[in-house]
Amino acid sequence: YFDAFNSPERSMELYVVPGVDHFDELNVLANPESPFFTKVMTILA
Repeated sequence: YFDAFNSPERSMELYVVPGVDHFDELNVLANPESPFFTKVMTILA
Protein backbone atom coordinates (compact mmCIF):
# COMPACT_ATOMS: atom_id res chain seq x y z
CA TYR A 1 0.00 0.00 0.00
CA PHE A 2 2.69 2.44 1.01
CA ASP A 3 4.81 1.81 -2.08
CA ALA A 4 1.79 1.95 -4.38
CA PHE A 5 0.40 5.27 -3.13
CA ASN A 6 3.36 7.29 -1.87
CA SER A 7 4.17 10.11 -4.30
CA PRO A 8 5.48 13.69 -4.26
CA GLU A 9 1.88 14.91 -4.40
CA ARG A 10 0.76 12.59 -1.58
CA SER A 11 3.62 12.27 0.86
CA MET A 12 3.33 9.32 3.23
CA GLU A 13 5.41 7.96 6.08
CA LEU A 14 5.49 4.29 7.04
CA TYR A 15 5.37 3.72 10.78
CA VAL A 16 5.28 0.19 12.20
CA VAL A 17 4.05 -0.20 15.76
CA PRO A 18 6.38 -2.88 17.13
CA GLY A 19 5.01 -6.09 18.61
CA VAL A 20 1.31 -5.63 17.80
CA ASP A 21 -1.16 -6.54 15.07
CA HIS A 22 -3.61 -4.14 13.43
CA PHE A 23 -6.16 -4.67 16.22
CA ASP A 24 -3.77 -4.09 19.12
CA GLU A 25 -2.25 -0.98 17.61
CA LEU A 26 -5.46 0.83 18.56
CA ASN A 27 -4.63 0.13 22.21
CA VAL A 28 -1.20 1.68 21.65
CA LEU A 29 -2.80 4.67 19.92
CA ALA A 30 -5.07 5.18 22.96
CA ASN A 31 -2.03 5.54 25.24
CA PRO A 32 -1.02 9.23 25.31
CA GLU A 33 2.50 8.24 26.43
CA SER A 34 3.18 6.10 23.36
CA PRO A 35 5.33 7.32 20.46
CA PHE A 36 2.53 6.26 18.09
CA PHE A 37 0.07 8.60 19.85
CA THR A 38 2.58 11.45 19.69
CA LYS A 39 3.26 10.85 15.99
CA VAL A 40 -0.45 10.80 15.10
CA MET A 41 -1.18 13.93 17.14
CA THR A 42 1.69 15.74 15.39
CA ILE A 43 0.20 14.84 12.01
CA LEU A 44 -3.28 15.97 13.05
CA ALA A 45 -2.15 19.26 14.61
